[in-house]
Amino acid sequence: MPTITQLPPGSGVTAADILPLSQAGTTNGVSVGALLAGTQPAILTRSSTLLGRVSVGPGGPEEIDVGSGLLLVGGTLAATGADHASFPQQDSLAATDSVVLSSDGHPALLPVGALRELFSAGNNISITSSGLISATGAIQSEGASSTGYAIDALPTVSALSGQDLVGISQNGSNCAITLADFLGGVTIDAAQTAGPASDSDTFWVAQGSSTMSCQTLSSTWPWIVGKLQSYTAPIVEIARDTTLQGTVHNGRVLLCTSPVTLSSAPISTGGGFFCDIINVSPSNVMLASGITTSSGQSLLMAGQCMRIYAATYSGGTLMFGWMGGSSSSASPPGQATGLSSSSQTVNSVSLTWAAPTSGGAVTGYSVSFRVSDSANWTTAVSGVVATQYTVTSLAGNTTYDFIVTATNGSLTGPSSNVVTTSTGMSTSTISAPAGLSATNVSAANVTLAWLAPTIGVAQSYTVQYRTTGSSGWSGNIMGITTTSFTTTGLSAGQSYDWQVIAIGSDGSTATSSSIVVQTSPTTASVTSISWNLVPSGPFVHGTGVLGMNAHITPATAAVQFGVSMSMSTPPATWTAGNYVNTDLWGAYVAVPSVAGTWYAWVEGVDGSASVVYPVGLIVT
Repeated sequence: MPTITQLPPGSGVTAADILPLSQAGTTNGVSVGALLAGTQPAILTRSSTLLGRVSVGPGGPEEIDVGSGLLLVGGTLAATGADHASFPQQDSLAATDSVVLSSDGHPALLPVGALRELFSAGNNISITSSGLISATGAIQSEGASSTGYAIDALPTVSALSGQDLVGISQNGSNCAITLADFLGGVTIDAAQTAGPASDSDTFWVAQGSSTMSCQTLSSTWPWIVGKLQSYTAPIVEIARDTTLQGTVHNGRVLLCTSPVTLSSAPISTGGGFFCDIINVSPSNVMLASGITTSSGQSLLMAGQCMRIYAATYSGGTLMFGWMGGSSSSASPPGQATGLSSSSQTVNSVSLTWAAPTSGGAVTGYSVSFRVSDSANWTTAVSGVVATQYTVTSLAGNTTYDFIVTATNGSLTGPSSNVVTTSTGMSTSTISAPAGLSATNVSAANVTLAWLAPTIGVAQSYTVQYRTTGSSGWSGNIMGITTTSFTTTGLSAGQSYDWQVIAIGSDGSTATSSSIVVQTSPTTASVTSISWNLVPSGPFVHGTGVLGMNAHITPATAAVQFGVSMSMSTPPATWTAGNYVNTDLWGAYVAVPSVAGTWYAWVEGVDGSASVVYPVGLIVT
């Protein structure tokens, strides 16, 4: 009997084909259709497909999809919450409501009222059973009791800053204000006008710390008196023609060492300006038009002094010079004659002369000298009674001019003939000063510093200077006993050569190497100004300074800075600008003593090209 594998394969299978079937031990035949009747046919679908039966009547499974809020991923059905948007809205929350939460990974319901147990009331705060949060602690206000913070329960601080807040009531509403703004509202200009000052008047002071104490006017007077005893007016040496300026000359003693011309511009001085002028030059100091004098003369003779006042009144600003004890009827001495040089050393020249044969009586003589071919004379001595004198502390191997003038009190006679002679060749036994340098250079002043000789001891020093390119040393300052000196009265924007001579006890001299220093640029009309720096503030009135600077065209034109409470009215006072570098000029202007909004101004010293910074400075 053949096996099943030996049978020939069928060409096709139909429901009518017969298959053998053992049925109760008996072999029977069954058709393929009868065998498979009632069985499910093969189902072929994509992965992650849900099958179900949604139709009516016989049939196979049908493909179904998940609804909103469900997601089938990798055979896992999960909730997404996307169906929450369709939940009904509830406008109020009741204690009986519940919220769904996850507790240890399991869903659970929580009554809304239980959420209150998560919170506890802090200091001066209460929470009622219905969830009402309120402040506790009664505070009396205008006879009524209201609720709020108890101030004694608040934390305590030991310091304050300007940004700390202070509570206030404004128009019935509770508000806060910063400490800086709170104090800024109480300024001295808002106070009522006081009566005449008296010894019992008091003011605030801080002594040794920031703690404020009370001081009386009478208690400050002994302190002021003590300061007055040691105060001395600053001295400014004038050796060039000069225009008086308030920032440079006010309250100073001006020592004229050359016969210069003094002039004044009211805008540069202002009312209340004053200065003392002493003429120690060998000839007259001339006063430019605009300065009225008590003597009626537009000059200050050698040996005289004068005080100049500036007074502003309804007629303008008056410049008045008062010459105490001057007399226009006195007769000045005549000319000293026969001046000659009797001997010379390495650093001295001896002179002799004859007394005048005309004019008033002679009370003394002044001897002056200069390096030959230079412009400025230096007074070696005044009030000499004899008709001879030896000028010392001169530079070796240098040619000098000498003159003598006779004096009679405050009057000076004409100069004698000029004698020209040279000092001897230096045979120095001391070394030359070294390290000559210049600091604090301004338009009219130069400060020099140097090192003392390393060999020998210098008894004194002589500073010499000249304009760069000239042959002779036009300036000579003798008798200097320190290793620094400030020369004043120089020309602005001028280049100078400088050297220092050390003079030994035996008359020997040694000269340092020379240096070249240029003074700051001269004043001129300004054509344009652009601000570079203006401080932003705020500032406390009457305290500190305002640093500001600007670019100036031309760069050599001097300017002045000031502040005004108006963008159209110029400042009442100005501060002279300092040349910084290139075209930059700057100044430190005192913070105004009155609180308010102030505007920064800058202009040329002649009033040209005024520019106002458009943003106001807040002074509290």
